[in-house]
Amino acid sequence: MMRKFSALFVLLAMLPLSAAAQDVIVTRLFTGLWDQTQHENQGINLQIVHQASGDTVGVAYWYTYGADRHSAWFVGIGPVSGNRVEMTLYEVDDVGFLQDDDPDDDPVVPVGTLAMEFSSCNAGEVTFDTGLPDVGSGSFAVERITDLLNTQCSGGISDDTPAGVVTTEQRLALVSARQGITGSGHADFEERADRTEFKVEAEDIPNGTYRIFVGGVDRGQLVVSLGIGETEFRSPVETGKVLLTFDPRGQQIDVLQGNTVVLETLFPNG
Repeated sequence: MMRKFSALFVLLAMLPLSAAAQDVIVTRLFTGLWDQTQHENQGINLQIVHQASGDTVGVAYWYTYGADRHSAWFVGIGPVSGNRVEMTLYEVDDVGFLQDDDPDDDPVVPVGTLAMEFSSCNAGEVTFDTGLPDVGSGSFAVERITDLLNTQCSGGISDDTPAGVVTTEQRLALVSARQGITGSGHADFEERADRTEFKVEAEDIPNGTYRIFVGGVDRGQLVVSLGIGETEFRSPVETGKVLLTFDPRGQQIDVLQGNTVVLETLFPNG
């Protein structure tokens, strides 16, 4: 089944990769068919959806075969975190063709776990662990073979920006973290329907390599030369910039040299 999908969608392989060898986050644009390239006619139909609670979850339909060599499938459901989807794996059994719905019957039972981890918008690794004797545990590689209509995955936060978003531009000053430190800078954030950008710029601080922390997480380096340094994050990414996989709004922004905070600010949420 899935190998035949690969042949039908062979033209997709000619499209440019949306995300290079950088960290990505799972967005709604990871929805699609993912082929098990090393296995015959098997793969996963992944959907990234919102629950009523507002949480983002992945729903995976794993198409494979049973011990009787007839087609079978499992369903996985679980939360999205970074570049991973961690799911509980379920099996449906003993249901007949076009069987009438029975509200008192629940043939869906948990049988293990399924995790999908992505290295780009087009490739990932699946690991599974079950107590089923004919399935057991293991891992396999997957490659994307379909996209949502009129979309191009970047693996950054712009993938989930609503089409009707109001353009937002914010600039906030970076100030010295304590007395005795000179220098200043600013952090800029811009959100549009077609892109999202975040920039950290510092000036009048000693030359060297600094680290940019956002919300306590190391997000990359800032190289200062001749007293000036700038790092630009963007989704979709462009040459010379870093893929933007986080939202700085409402987060503490720190520029560190070693373990010392040099510049800082609290970015407003909105």
